Amino acid sequence: MNTSIKIAFIKNIFLFDIFIGLIFNCKVSLAIEETEYSSISTEKFDDTCLTKSCNQTASAILNNMDTTINPCDNFYKFACGGFINSYNQTKTDEIISASKLIEERIINDLTLSIEKKYSPNSQKLFNLLTILYNICLNEFTKVITKRQKCINKLQLKLPTAMSALYIQNYGKNSVKKKVYKMAINIRNEFLKNIKNNHWIDEKSKHKISLKFKNIYNNIAYPNEIVDADKLNDYYEKIYNINKQYIDDIFETQTFITNPNYIKLIEPEYSYNQNFIANLTKVSGWYSFFHNSINIPVGILQGIYYDKNRPNYMNYGGAGNIIGHELTHGLDNLKYEIEKNETSSNYSKKVECFIKQYENYSLNDAGNKIDGILTSQENIADNGGMKAAYFAYKKFIKERKKKKRELKLPGLENYTSKQMFWISAANSRCSKYPLYYLDYKIQSHQHTSSEFRILGTLSNIIEFSNDFNCPVGSIMNPKTKCSLW
Repeated sequence: MNTSIKIAFIKNIFLFDIFIGLIFNCKVSLAIEETEYSSISTEKFDDTCLTKSCNQTASAILNNMDTTINPCDNFYKFACGGFINSYNQTKTDEIISASKLIEERIINDLTLSIEKKYSPNSQKLFNLLTILYNICLNEFTKVITKRQKCINKLQLKLPTAMSALYIQNYGKNSVKKKVYKMAINIRNEFLKNIKNNHWIDEKSKHKISLKFKNIYNNIAYPNEIVDADKLNDYYEKIYNINKQYIDDIFETQTFITNPNYIKLIEPEYSYNQNFIANLTKVSGWYSFFHNSINIPVGILQGIYYDKNRPNYMNYGGAGNIIGHELTHGLDNLKYEIEKNETSSNYSKKVECFIKQYENYSLNDAGNKIDGILTSQENIADNGGMKAAYFAYKKFIKERKKKKRELKLPGLENYTSKQMFWISAANSRCSKYPLYYLDYKIQSHQHTSSEFRILGTLSNIIEFSNDFNCPVGSIMNPKTKCSLW
């Protein structure tokens, strides 16, 4: 299938999804009214958002949900049951997830970008990438896979160049300022949580807060990545292509560790090389050596972020990722905790998480999650989600003075707070082959998406309040774990 036909096909599917989502509006509303767990929204929304972004978001959410599931029994299956059921896992051994779908879109976007015809006067770097790409295509025979293989090779060997290409075509109208503001809002709520935690002595609070305030936010991309002169200077030595593909591509390896790499950025910006080379990555991460969170442009799209849709979706999506990575800034506090009593309290709280997650079984064989191996990631999920939620609550409180949040078509009966939780769960929608679940049990620090959502939300009383989950229900247990 050629590119134009494929794009037309995708567009038709998208329009069909929106149509189905709108048709099911009444169905969803009835399902909500007929179940005990749901609280009908009392918020006076200005209107329903009917932009392309809102229709696309609503269609995705409606397709992902399974409203036959009581959210107080299993919120992950309530929010992601439709997503799981839409894929027949017996036909594939691949991992299917919200992030994986975006990764595939980025590969397609990069392919379209690199196959464009650039004029001789355009940035030399993009012409170089096109030449290398065409040489690479001749190395492979299978038409179906060779484009993706060549894009992957170029991303591996020339990550900065490929990041620049992507941003030139898809990221210049980025949302850096809005996402940066979101990160600051979440950080401020986190600092408030630290201040209000009674298990920490005052001296330790001061040190922990100071460390947290110094976390640097790398958001979307550095402005230097779109500076043509700096990019051209950096890649000047490989502009004369006169060797075979293999020789050319191996020559570029030296650039990954070349000291001149740092020329791309000015010292005062504090952007690290790892961030610049991974701007198309659909993930966030915390850098211990730079004390920075890294939220690249690759993840600021799709289910995670869209500037043209309600903010509850963005705080639940990208905001949750930001909060998670900020929490990792507090993974190691051996220099910040002053008193033995605080250290003891900290250990007890961590132990609570370990025991909680060890009660979850990842597969039908009853294999349990390794609570110790996954503890840091589980704590980051919990602390990050809570901070993002409180940041959103503060945001809508201030926003209501000007304008209320819009509702999404087909989801009118959910409150904005409920939609935050639905968004957060949707960002984790995944379906794993059995072999991957076994791998997660044995060696992965992240547990499966289902228990990342269930474990986190069952610890947050605000979630239970927003969905009226009775005390003692699966999603509102009497015993809860909390650190931050």
